[in-house]
Amino acid sequence: MKLKVLVSILLISTGWVNTAFADAGHDAYKNENYSKAMRIWKSEADDGNAHAQYSIGYLYYYGEGVLKDEKKGLEWNEKAAFNGSVAAQRFMAVYYLDKIRGFDEVSMSMGWGGHLFSTARFWIEKLNDNQNGGKYKDEIEEWWNEFEMWKYPVDKLLIKKEEKANSLFGKARSWFD
Repeated sequence: MKLKVLVSILLISTGWVNTAFADAGHDAYKNENYSKAMRIWKSEADDGNAHAQYSIGYLYYYGEGVLKDEKKGLEWNEKAAFNGSVAAQRFMAVYYLDKIRGFDEVSMSMGWGGHLFSTARFWIEKLNDNQNGGKYKDEIEEWWNEFEMWKYPVDKLLIKKEEKANSLFGKARSWFD
């Protein structure tokens, strides 16, 4: 009896139980038993398990075994990313980079999408900090290059917009002189 209690305490304290649940969730997912995977991951996600949170976010975002809900998927992925899931941080970086790619120069010149740059940059930096030259190193470098490529035309267009606004303001002011 004492041995069972000791083994249980050791398993819980080392996190092996969480790993076992995560593996059970992964096994259920691989067997396309999405509702079972969701049940397993949900209990772990509620306890703060970043891997389980990411997995739930994935199910919601892509609509696997649940009604597709991109907003819920993003919420779960964001929780997981803030809890240290590198996969979720990568997901968030890719999500916001894809949003940036969806904007054209005209939209950017009107000031739309600026928050996307700061959010994408945040997640790329977070992922980079957690990777320390890990498996996403090349991908992160590619994103930085793309990010800088986008940043220049946006800055240039915003400067043009500001110059035009100043010119119009000057004309309007001259009407009252």
